[in-house]
Amino acid sequence: MFLSVIVLNIMTFVYRYTGVHISNHDHSTDYTWEPNQYQMNMKEGFSWIKMDDNGFNNYYPSKKNNPDYLLMGSSHMEAVQMDSEENAGYILNLLLPNEYFYNIGISGHTIYRCVNNLKNANKEFRPSKGIIIEISQTDLDDKMLSSVIDGKLKPIKSYDTGLIYFVQKYAQSIKFLFNQIADWRKMDSKVFGSNKRSNSHAVIHYKQYSEKLNDFLALAKSSIQTDKKLLFVYKPTTKIDENGKYISTKKDPSTELFKEACLRNEIDFIDLSDAFENLYNSKHILAHGFINSAVGVGHLNKYGHRVFAEEVAKVIGGNN
Repeated sequence: MFLSVIVLNIMTFVYRYTGVHISNHDHSTDYTWEPNQYQMNMKEGFSWIKMDDNGFNNYYPSKKNNPDYLLMGSSHMEAVQMDSEENAGYILNLLLPNEYFYNIGISGHTIYRCVNNLKNANKEFRPSKGIIIEISQTDLDDKMLSSVIDGKLKPIKSYDTGLIYFVQKYAQSIKFLFNQIADWRKMDSKVFGSNKRSNSHAVIHYKQYSEKLNDFLALAKSSIQTDKKLLFVYKPTTKIDENGKYISTKKDPSTELFKEACLRNEIDFIDLSDAFENLYNSKHILAHGFINSAVGVGHLNKYGHRVFAEEVAKVIGGNN
């Protein structure tokens, strides 16, 4: 068994080495990766990257102590599926050379955690012009909204010392095995379980949901100074039907409601639905998916990151 673990560790290091995430004591995110940690990925996409001194995926040279714009988001914004020069943060620095963008996107940080950490992120990094948040959904969960509004959302747990820390750092095969089992259990719950969700539109009245969404976004806006821009960038799914026709995500009711709530709270909103559809119709390229993953699913690929950066650059560049 001991020899098997050693052999599997070697294989896992080449195939998918994530290293260890540790608690973030400034609470700008729930956790960070260890400073200057390497990550290897061949599970979805191909990459060999090194995290920066703060434990985030930033390769573009720092121009100043504090950024003009801070990027926040989930694993899509963290972008460990590709080279660091191909993600939206790096591309934005190229497209707008007079601005400096710093990326603290990290796995598991959906819109709820980003808003929950927004005040601390603003305090820690002090962006001079604004904060940009990547989101993957606009139809939000009522219970999660309430937990953020009431200040009851618990952070993602990290292990900085002890046995679990040791296993994550030096026995990646064991960590990988547990992650695979967790993925299987999730798939089982989708196939065999009721898969019921506290969906905002199904469980509570439309008006109640609208009011709670407004309170949530008002909290987000109040977490930064009034003279700073807050921008949500929505990246919808990118799927095609059996005939290869793109399945449009335009005019989705939940997205329209989210957009209206953003306007009420003086928050900028970008919907990438049109841009993603145009990418497929013009070049037959989907914004999600990789050569070693399913078609159009999974994380944002380098083409999606390019579209993301270009659409953000249009809004920010036009306002300068």
